[in-house]
Amino acid sequence: MPFTVQDTKCLLIFVDNVFSVYVAVEERCPILYPVNHLLNNCQPLVGNECEYACTEGFQKNMTVQKIKCLPTRGWSHDAFEVCKQFEIQGEFATRS
Repeated sequence: MPFTVQDTKCLLIFVDNVFSVYVAVEERCPILYPVNHLLNNCQPLVGNECEYACTEGFQKNMTVQKIKCLPTRGWSHDAFEVCKQFEIQGEFATRS
């Protein structure tokens, strides 16, 4: 009778007295500037939908609350679409 032991790193299958081991690589999306980090311990793994925070000097686009890591290892939204740079009197804010 076959049985399977599985975790996030590997899959071990035992069939007819033979073990087969499959190693799975976690597919991740890169965190792209100006998105600073993901919130609530969300991991940038394919399929995960995460809340995010923006780098200082950028403001979160309130119409996009979460971004999703796609099977292409890219995000559902462009980083500059979800984090907009502040404008002060017609000029972009800069850090000293």
